[in-house]
Amino acid sequence: MVTADGRVRTVSPTREPDLFWAVRGGKSNFGVVTAAEIDLVPLRSVYAGELYYPGEDPAYAAHVVRSYLAWAKEQPEEMSSSVTLLRFPDAPHLPDEYRGRSFVLVHIVCTADEERGDRLVEPLRALAPEKDTCATMPYTQVTEIHHDPKHPVSVHFRSALLHELDDVAVETLVSFIDPALPGGPFPNIELRHLGGALSRPPELAHAVGVRDAPFHLWMRTPTPDGTADEARRVSDEVLKRLRPWDTGDLLPGFLFDHDSDPERVRRAYAEPDYRRLTRLKAEYDPHNLFRINHNIPPVFDGA
Repeated sequence: MVTADGRVRTVSPTREPDLFWAVRGGKSNFGVVTAAEIDLVPLRSVYAGELYYPGEDPAYAAHVVRSYLAWAKEQPEEMSSSVTLLRFPDAPHLPDEYRGRSFVLVHIVCTADEERGDRLVEPLRALAPEKDTCATMPYTQVTEIHHDPKHPVSVHFRSALLHELDDVAVETLVSFIDPALPGGPFPNIELRHLGGALSRPPELAHAVGVRDAPFHLWMRTPTPDGTADEARRVSDEVLKRLRPWDTGDLLPGFLFDHDSDPERVRRAYAEPDYRRLTRLKAEYDPHNLFRINHNIPPVFDGA
C-alpha cells in the first residue's frame, strides 16, 4: 500500500502489524492498497437460493418473518441467511408477477450438501412459499441470489445493527410493505442474520470490533430523478420507527453518504479500537491527507 508520505509499504502480521490491523476495517484512512494476497476457501458449490412469500396480507407476512427469526436462531454455522421485505410499485416495466405486489423473501446460502440443505430449509418450505429456487449451484453464481443489477442504479442506502426482534418489531417491519398504505418510494428492507463465526474474535485481529448484534439491517430505496430527498425522508422514518431495537452501532463496511459525519463513523468501532485508529492515523497520516472518506481524524498524544 502507499501511505500519505508517498512510501510503498508491504504490511502483514509480521511487517508493520499495527498498520496491517488498522487498514482492515479502517477503510480508506491509512493509504491506497495497490495489491493484496489472500487465501481462498476450497468451495466449489453451495446450496443456495430464495423463497418468495406473498406479503399483501400483514398477518401472514408477520407469521413468515416470526417463523424465519425462530428458524434462524437454530441454524448451524454452515447456514447464512437473510429476510427481505419489499414492495414493488405498480409500474408497467415490471413483470406481472411482481407489479404492485409485496413480498417477504428469505435468502439462504449453505455450505452443506443438497441433502442436508433440504433438511435445514424444510421448516421454511412448510410456510408455503410462492416460489422456491433453493438448490445446489456453482459457487461462481452466488452473487446472483440477490439479483444485483448489472449496471449502475440510483439508490439511497442506510444501515443499522439491531437487537433481537420481538412481535412489535415484526409488526413494524411488515407495516412498511402493507399495500393498503400510500405508495412510494418503496424501501427494500433486508435483515441479515449475524452471529456464529462472525461473533468470535478473528485469528488475526483487525479494526472491525462491533460483532455482537444478532441482525444487520440494510435498506435500499430507489431514487429516480428528483426523488432523492423523498427517499431520505422515507429511510429516516423507517429507522426512527425501528429505533427501540437499534443497538446504536454501525458496521464499517456499511457506512454510506449519510454516515459521513464523524460521530456516525465513530459508532462503527468499539471505543478502544477507535482510539487506537486515531493514534495510528496521527502516525501514518498526521495531516489527514486521506480525508475524503468516512474520516477517522488524527489524534496526537495528549490531545
